[in-house]
Amino acid sequence: MSAIFGTDGIRGRVPGELNASLAFRFGFALGTWLRERAETRPQIAVGRDPRYSSDMLEAAVIAGACAAGTDVKRLDVIPTPAVSWYTRRHALQAGIMISASHNSFEYNGIKCFTAEGGKLTQEQERELQERIQQEPCEETVPHAVGQVLPAMCSPVREYTDYLSDCVRADISSVRVLFDCANGAASATVPRLIRCLDLNADLIFSAPDGKNINRDCGSTRPEYLGQAVRQGGYDIGFAFDGDADRCIAVDEAGTVMDGDVLLLAIAEHWKRQGRLPNAAITTTVMANMGLQERAHACGIAVHTSEVGDSRVMQKMKGTGCLLGGEPSGHLIFSDYSMTGDGQLTAMLLLEAMAQEGCAASVLRTRLVPWPQVLQNVPVPKAKKQSLLHRSSVEKAVEQAKGFLGEGRILLRPSGTEDMIRILAEGREANKVAMAIELLTDTIRKA
Repeated sequence: MSAIFGTDGIRGRVPGELNASLAFRFGFALGTWLRERAETRPQIAVGRDPRYSSDMLEAAVIAGACAAGTDVKRLDVIPTPAVSWYTRRHALQAGIMISASHNSFEYNGIKCFTAEGGKLTQEQERELQERIQQEPCEETVPHAVGQVLPAMCSPVREYTDYLSDCVRADISSVRVLFDCANGAASATVPRLIRCLDLNADLIFSAPDGKNINRDCGSTRPEYLGQAVRQGGYDIGFAFDGDADRCIAVDEAGTVMDGDVLLLAIAEHWKRQGRLPNAAITTTVMANMGLQERAHACGIAVHTSEVGDSRVMQKMKGTGCLLGGEPSGHLIFSDYSMTGDGQLTAMLLLEAMAQEGCAASVLRTRLVPWPQVLQNVPVPKAKKQSLLHRSSVEKAVEQAKGFLGEGRILLRPSGTEDMIRILAEGREANKVAMAIELLTDTIRKA
C-alpha cells in the first residue's frame, strides 16, 4: 500500500482510493493505538459532513474503533473544527471527521485530531499507516468491545454557544450573507445567527448529499459576491464543505481571501495589544503583498509549508497566536487548534464593529502582487518525479529569469492528482508568461 495520508489526512474518491475497508482499518488502527496508551478504555468523537458517502465511512470507522475496544461519541453532521473543539472540551482521546473538505461529492476523507484538538503529526501518521497496512487480526473479548455512546448534550448547541462566547463586540448591526456550501455549516450557522442576534441570511444551506461545494462555497465565491452586491449586504462569508475554511466578499462583492482576512485581524489585534510578539504565521503560498503590508505595520511574518496542520506546528514553535493560508484556513490558537471558518467570520465581524469600518476598507489595506495559481492534472504516480525532470527544472529557471522580482513555486497537490504552479511578480504580463511556459512544459513532460 502506498502512502495514504496527504496534506490533510486521508482523501480520495469513494469507492476507489477510499472505501469502507480502509475506513474500518483506520478506525481499528487508531483504536488499538489509543488503547495501548490509555489506562482506561479510550473514547473518541466522530463527526461527518453531509455528503452521500459520509454515512458509510462513518459507520465503518466506528465499527473499526469499537472492534478495537474503543468507545465512540457520534456527533452526526458538524463542522471539522467542532470535532477538534469537542474532543478537547470533553477530554476525549481523539476525534475523527469524515469529510473531503472543499472537494466535490465524489470524494471523501478522514481527518484525525489528538486529545489536544490538533492534527496528527507526520510521525503519528506514519505509525498509524504501519498499523493500517496490517490486516486486523486481534479479537477483543465480548465485554471489551467498544460502544457507541450518546453525546452529553447537543454538539451543535455546545459548539455554537462556544463560538458566541468568543465574540467581544455587538455585531448585530452588520448585515451579513452566509454561503454554507451545502455542507456542515448548514447544521450550525442558523443557530449561531440566533445566538448572536445577527442580521443575516443564508444561501446554499440545503444539503442533499451530492450538492456539497457545487458551484458554491469558498472555492466558488462568485455567486456570493453577486448576491451581496445586489442584496445590499455589508459583507458575505463562504465556507467549504466542512467549514474549516472561510473566504469573504466585501460590500461591492470583491473577494477577500485568507491573506486579506489574516492581515485584517492581525492589524486589529495589534492595535488592541492582542498579538504577542507582533507576529503571524502563513504559508509559502501567501501573497508577497501580505509580507509587504505586515512589515510596514511592524508585524513579523513566519512561513510554513502548506496545510493548516503545518501552520499550527509553526505557530507553536514561534509563539504566534494567529496564522493562516490564502485558501481561508485561519487558526486562532487561543481559541482553536485547527482552521475554523465560522470563528474567522465572527472575529472579522468583531473587527469591523470595533473599528467602525466597511469590509472594503479592510480589504484594500493589502495590495496584492499579481499572482496566478494553475493546477495541471498529472497521473498520481508521476506527481513527485515530474518536478525533477530536467525540462521542468530548466523551465523554472527560465521563468524566474524573466519574472525578475518575484517567485515560482511548484508542488504536488496533497489531495488531488495535480501539480500546483504558483507564479508571482510585480508585472502581471510576466506572471502570465511564466505560467504559460511552466504549464506547457509539465503537460509535455
